[in-house]
Amino acid sequence: MEKDVVFIDTSVFKANNYFSATSKINKLAELASKGRISIVLTSITEAEIIRHLARDIENARKSVRKKDNEVLRNISGTEEFFSALDKVNAEEAATKMMKSFIRKSRAYVIGLDYCKDIDGIFKKYFKQEFPFSEKKQKEFPDAFVLAALESYNRSNPNKMVVLSTDPDMLNYESDELWATDYKQYISEKMSEDVDLTALYEELKINSDKLKAELENQIHDFMDDESLFYDRVENGDIHYISVNKVNVDFNSDDVYINEGKDDTIEFELEISVNYKVNISYDDYTNATYDNEDKEWYGTEWTSEDIDEESSMTITLSFDKESKEIEIMEADYGDLLY
Repeated sequence: MEKDVVFIDTSVFKANNYFSATSKINKLAELASKGRISIVLTSITEAEIIRHLARDIENARKSVRKKDNEVLRNISGTEEFFSALDKVNAEEAATKMMKSFIRKSRAYVIGLDYCKDIDGIFKKYFKQEFPFSEKKQKEFPDAFVLAALESYNRSNPNKMVVLSTDPDMLNYESDELWATDYKQYISEKMSEDVDLTALYEELKINSDKLKAELENQIHDFMDDESLFYDRVENGDIHYISVNKVNVDFNSDDVYINEGKDDTIEFELEISVNYKVNISYDDYTNATYDNEDKEWYGTEWTSEDIDEESSMTITLSFDKESKEIEIMEADYGDLLY
């Protein structure tokens, strides 16, 4: 069986925080380094990733260096962090990380010389065919990338796998390319030669138990008035009550991160409905008395926050004990 030839779009790098330790980009690099897939990039894509990463690094540095964050210097060790941050050249750092990924994954970068169908690209542009659309009329980089990939893959008996989060690229029709959801693809590759029967059975049998555990954790997390300060523009929160947390998920909708001899690490998309009541002094119509040093005319206000959100959690399944453990869950994702 021939291994897949896989192209990774810039959108997948951005969606996974580029090359961070928990990024699925590293999972793809791991698969490639083990010879289970071959990664192909284009020179356009390489340049795009470096440009986006350098820009995001620079924007993050500016955000950290805002005056409001200077208070962080009071914490031991942060002075070294700020000093190191000042010395970073964003473009050099982005280029170094990109080149490291190419080496680690043994990715092959194809040049623009593979893009020979210029007439075809402009025909798609004028007909507004994918990757062009009414909302995205200037997708020439994507168009050249797809044309180059098609040309490169013509000697390959199988379609090249295209991983992207861009709807226009995912909807692109080609005899040479197969666009698919990157999470599902990685999950399928990581679960090859892994028996998932016991995991799926345990999820179905104990789904209510897992939901209850998640609901308790989210309830405890939400019971923090500081999480809702930005909901009250002119007031001081005095009381908070978490009245409802409902968690739901599809036990079949699992993404495998890694299969080991004794454990299986996987991700699960959960939907959460929570209802929180906050009570606060509203200063909107109040006046401040400089002599008494007091506010007069504040109104005691109660407000219900009833929202639905979703997030991805990471879990571990122990094959011997059949226990499912929550490994990573950033419940702050529910609020933003």
